[in-house]
Amino acid sequence: MRSPSPKPPVRTVAIGPTISEAFAFCWRNRRDLLLLAAPGIIILSLVNAVLSVILPRPDAVAPEEGVTPPAADMIPENFLLTVLIFSVPALYFWSTFAIAWHRRYLAAGEGPTVGETLRWQAVHTRYMLLSLGLFALLGVVAAITSRVAVLGVVLIGLIYSRLVFVLPAASVDEPASFAGCWRLTEGNTFRILAVMMPVVIVLMMAAIVASAIILPQVTLRPTLLPLLLGSLLNQAVAFASTAIAVTALSLIYRQLRPQAPATIH
Repeated sequence: MRSPSPKPPVRTVAIGPTISEAFAFCWRNRRDLLLLAAPGIIILSLVNAVLSVILPRPDAVAPEEGVTPPAADMIPENFLLTVLIFSVPALYFWSTFAIAWHRRYLAAGEGPTVGETLRWQAVHTRYMLLSLGLFALLGVVAAITSRVAVLGVVLIGLIYSRLVFVLPAASVDEPASFAGCWRLTEGNTFRILAVMMPVVIVLMMAAIVASAIILPQVTLRPTLLPLLLGSLLNQAVAFASTAIAVTALSLIYRQLRPQAPATIH
């Protein structure tokens, strides 16, 4: 009787070197990052600025004292329409840029051009569907645990850290399933969180600083030019943040996948 094949050895994610390399890789390749991100930054900024002028948010009306307005009344007019219109180009540029940047690290020797990056292919559809599926799952968990916020945050972090590597796998056309990803990350849950949490905190701080710069200017002069300049800064921060987060995921994936040697020591 044939004995079962032994399980592959568990690979350990290096925490400090992975965090530092995620930022260093993006800085070393900043020209490529800017080149590949530029179309998305420019077009999404234009779309956002035009939508803000065409579909402006109305002034907030204070509710009567002691009266709780319905949830539907708390959503600004035109908000859902604005989100729907903006989400179409946003998903397109986010998917194309994220895959290009995953491949910039994972596909050795590959240097995608802007034209190649923006050409929608089956891999982009798969990547986007996996992303939407993952975040829908996290949304369900958040809704179920809404009364116990701490529990919800913990569960979301654990599930995200175990399943998110379907995205770098899909970006390089390797088999990607949530079940396979769960097995791949076994024994590294808290190490993955220890990598991603500092990265997320730094990126959130950058977004807060950008918002602090943008909002006063836009509030004082809510016309097309200030809105466009504010959107450019906001999108530049968003794409840079995406690049750093994608690099961190790619670094971890390279260390975990059994068919490739770990590159971080």
